[in-house]
Amino acid sequence: MLQTRNWNIDLAKALAMLLVVMQHAWSMLGLDDPSYGLVCGVYRAVSTVGVPLFIFVSGALLLPRTPEPLKVFYKKRLNRLLVPFLLFASLMYIVSLFAGQYDWWNGDVKMALLQFLPSLLENKINILHWFVHMLLVIYLLTPFLQRALSSLSQCEIEGILLVWMVGMLLRQYYPALNVLSYTSGLWKYLGVYIAGYYVIQYRAGKKRYCYFGLVLTVLLFLLDALTDCAIHLGVPFTAVIMGFVCLNVPASFPSPSQSRMRCIITNFSRYSYTIYLLHILVIRAIYLVAEPYFTDMLIGWIPLIITPLIMSAFYLACTLYDKTKWLPNNLIGIG
Repeated sequence: MLQTRNWNIDLAKALAMLLVVMQHAWSMLGLDDPSYGLVCGVYRAVSTVGVPLFIFVSGALLLPRTPEPLKVFYKKRLNRLLVPFLLFASLMYIVSLFAGQYDWWNGDVKMALLQFLPSLLENKINILHWFVHMLLVIYLLTPFLQRALSSLSQCEIEGILLVWMVGMLLRQYYPALNVLSYTSGLWKYLGVYIAGYYVIQYRAGKKRYCYFGLVLTVLLFLLDALTDCAIHLGVPFTAVIMGFVCLNVPASFPSPSQSRMRCIITNFSRYSYTIYLLHILVIRAIYLVAEPYFTDMLIGWIPLIITPLIMSAFYLACTLYDKTKWLPNNLIGIG
């Protein structure tokens, strides 16, 4: 199964998951406060690219495919998205109830059951689940985007992306422009989604692009770290360039002697949705126990320590689950 996968896409997906875990390990420590200066700027610039990079990868994976009947597409994709989401959201809901996160709960099981669906739909179980809600909207649009993009030329798609880029610049530098009031937050992610399609269709597999993209990525990271434009401008553009780099990494890397590394990266890609849905619980548990021992001198390094530990723990747990196969992998989000 692993041999049929696109390793460049797996690389981008694994990198996106690493950055998402780092982002939450950083922000849950309160390091997203501007008073931390350059530490805040560097973490903000690097880690917040994770979610839009996921969107880029999704566009590269789904949009180039031959359009399927709507019923077939929605059944396949929504099952993969929603079944693990419902399972782990239920788990987090139960944990939150017993942890006293809901003031209205007094031990009444019936009330808890009645409040579950509204809490899920209103994103009150875990605020980080906004990503799943947003991805659901994109998935609903995908069959129509597939058909539209397949009928457009490369030049026409480049025109769409140019309009997107101009819109992003205007949202950053001229937010009072009235026409922008008719665009939504989906504007940012839909552009990244289409960019994933464009890159894999027309700009993938070129070694020289990889080197050019690396230089541009570093420049964008520096721009984001030293300014306050990351959330609005730098993040989506940097995510596109990082995805561009990943899709142009030469096929000879890693070399055959490093095939173990390729296998690990591919498995991280397969486990990424499971890690996304559960990692916040693990971070909270670690910080609940260990945070009193963090010193001011050490705190800036904590995300760099916690992130690989969490990724390694999930890799081990998912690998063991993957080998037992006592339940379908798609039940918990393993691809």
